[in-house]
Amino acid sequence: MANAPASCVRDPVTGCWTSGAPLHWEQPCVTYSVVAGGAPNLGFDATAIDAIVSLGFSLWPTVACIDGFPSIAVQATLPISCDRPEHNREGPNANAVIFRDGDWPHDPTAVGVTTVTFHPETGKILDADMEINAFGQPLTTLSLEYVIAHEAGHFFGLDHSSDAAALMFFRYSPFGAEAPPALTPDDQGAICQAYSPARPIAPMCDPEPERGFAPECGGDVFASCNVTSLPRSGNAAGLVFAACAGLGLVRLSARPRTAAGRRRHRPAS
Repeated sequence: MANAPASCVRDPVTGCWTSGAPLHWEQPCVTYSVVAGGAPNLGFDATAIDAIVSLGFSLWPTVACIDGFPSIAVQATLPISCDRPEHNREGPNANAVIFRDGDWPHDPTAVGVTTVTFHPETGKILDADMEINAFGQPLTTLSLEYVIAHEAGHFFGLDHSSDAAALMFFRYSPFGAEAPPALTPDDQGAICQAYSPARPIAPMCDPEPERGFAPECGGDVFASCNVTSLPRSGNAAGLVFAACAGLGLVRLSARPRTAAGRRRHRPAS
């Protein structure tokens, strides 16, 4: 975490945050919105991109927990036009999935960046935007599925796992993948703990952002979590799911699930 407060420390063994509030979507349903146009630089039209994104998100709410399913559901909206990550705290928003074909403003080795805006005291997620590097990375269908599935974990508030087999592990090699991504027991335990089937929720749920949905831009950004590609060495190319960075971004660990926020964050109004 960039500029973390003194009270926010990681366990030296597990690497998990030892204080703070877990990041989570408070409502039991949430939407994501794919920017219109697909990813032509990668050879994917809008229909193909929608299918890949849907697969990545659907892995998480369908996990069979001990006492049911995670108390979170996700659905797609119509395509949007806003092609940058942002959060408008006083107006409508969209949780965007952006495929950047024309440029990549982040580290050139990064494959994906997920930006999460949250309430610093409660950990309530207010907005999440995912950017995929379709400009400088040769992503195939399978590798893209892995990146989307991993970033979807961050969308739900999960941190990196210390389990090397987990989808949320900070490093793996999807470029040589021969099968679609799948959640390991560690990943499953993380989403079940973050969204316990037993948590009290309202009987009705509006999946739109709390101040309404808008397909256009008009807000501001707080922080981000990124995925980094390692330099290739023969066929041993890999991805590094790097540390979150930005204005006080706090990540949520697979276990235990805690996070702490900088007071510079503007509280939810």
